[in-house]
Amino acid sequence: MRSLIVLAMLVLASCTTFPTSYTTVPNARLIINPFDTIASRPSVLNTASASGTINVAGDCVTLSGERFNGTLLWPEGTEYSLEGTRLFIVLPEMRGRVAVGKSITLAGSTFRSSDKVPLPEKDREGCPGPYFAVSTA
Repeated sequence: MRSLIVLAMLVLASCTTFPTSYTTVPNARLIINPFDTIASRPSVLNTASASGTINVAGDCVTLSGERFNGTLLWPEGTEYSLEGTRLFIVLPEMRGRVAVGKSITLAGSTFRSSDKVPLPEKDREGCPGPYFAVSTA
């Protein structure tokens, strides 16, 4: 019986995630996907998926996952939302929101580091590829 209780506690501990606490919005830029701007929204949203944990790493917002590790590009109009000590990234036009520090799945498309993504030089230098262009969360 004792071993079952210990086993149950280990299983629960491995499933528990501890959210990252924030008291202010970080300085990390939400880099805009140049193909998803207010003036030029895509008529079809890409649906390839990428799963992992969203992290704020220096100036960049990244996704660390089993199949993709890189910088995220966001639709123009995406913004941070601080709710208590939880930080969210909210996509425009009701496309969803994600909690920073949590494991999530995003829909969008991937750009390799070698792809010529038309990003400002400061974004390309500070937040190198590969890039994942987020469509929905």
